Amino acid sequence: LLLCSVLGSVCFAVIVLLREAARDLRQPKLRFKGTGTLVTLPLPPGKTHHLFISHVWGTAQDQARVLRQRLQMVVPGLRVWLDVEDLTDISALEEAVDASWTLLILVTAGYFQSKNCMRELVRCVARAKPLLAAAERDAAHGGLTEAEARQQCVAAGARVASGGSDADGPTGDALAAAVRGQH
Repeated sequence: LLLCSVLGSVCFAVIVLLREAARDLRQPKLRFKGTGTLVTLPLPPGKTHHLFISHVWGTAQDQARVLRQRLQMVVPGLRVWLDVEDLTDISALEEAVDASWTLLILVTAGYFQSKNCMRELVRCVARAKPLLAAAERDAAHGGLTEAEARQQCVAAGARVASGGSDADGPTGDALAAAVRGQH
């Protein structure tokens, strides 16, 4: 009876492994067109992550997790920083941005009102790091119109500037331009 239980468990484990391997083989991967070899992205010196996903928990937590998972499935070895997985000290957000190659912000309701999101965005723009912005448009998922996002970004930048924490930091207009890809 014990032998049957052990054999049954081993068979079940093998079936699960084979199913996961088959699923992984069906998952598209980013490949070079000419050779078909998998794309691997080296990390620049001094960087620990390729991408830092900046989002507000209230409206983009689920989107951020799914995005991280799918990016890593398509580009094996891609290192994506996500606070719920990688944050150990909230006071070290700026250092985490510095250690990442590129910042991706998920623009949703509340993003520009979040002190921590603004810390990440201001650091990115002040350091002239590559910035990508993905805007949620579905209001049911925290979506904003382009006009709402720009207005909130400029207002948040003005709040940051008036706070006096970084007199040399980017202006609200500079933040809005960076988010729109015009920096």
